[in-house]
Amino acid sequence: MKSQRGFTIIELLVAAAIAGLIMPVTVSMIFQLTTGTSRIQADLIVQRDLSTLSGFISRDISQAQTIDLVDGADPVSQMRADWIDETGWASAGAESHFAEYTLSGTTVLRNLDGITLVAGKYIDEIQFSRSGKFISVVLTSSLSGHSETLTYYVTPRPDGAFQ
Repeated sequence: MKSQRGFTIIELLVAAAIAGLIMPVTVSMIFQLTTGTSRIQADLIVQRDLSTLSGFISRDISQAQTIDLVDGADPVSQMRADWIDETGWASAGAESHFAEYTLSGTTVLRNLDGITLVAGKYIDEIQFSRSGKFISVVLTSSLSGHSETLTYYVTPRPDGAFQ
């Protein structure tokens, strides 16, 4: 008698049952991996956006000699800071500078000496307020359902020129 090769129906059923148990776990792991990667990427973008924007704002306010915020008033979404650069390497002695921040949709625009640049892309909220010589800044950035808020204070120039 000739020997036959192949699988029996029982072997095929057992293999199908094992595959049926393994497939949902595998699909779930792949889904979790891709979802987790998207969340991590959104988190990194939001944090980088806040970090970049807060760096610009902090530098401009800390140099400011005048600022258009009213002491004790409600927070506003726009701000202008003016200062004079009196460093030794300024080309013509004292140079006047300004920086204005405005929220346009979800983009924060930074107008620095007449040149407008994007300072933040995913900003839902920006608030400036003044208490004495201290400026409070609140930034909220969100992307793909992930949101983060950064609140901080900027102190005046050390030379006391801030008005």
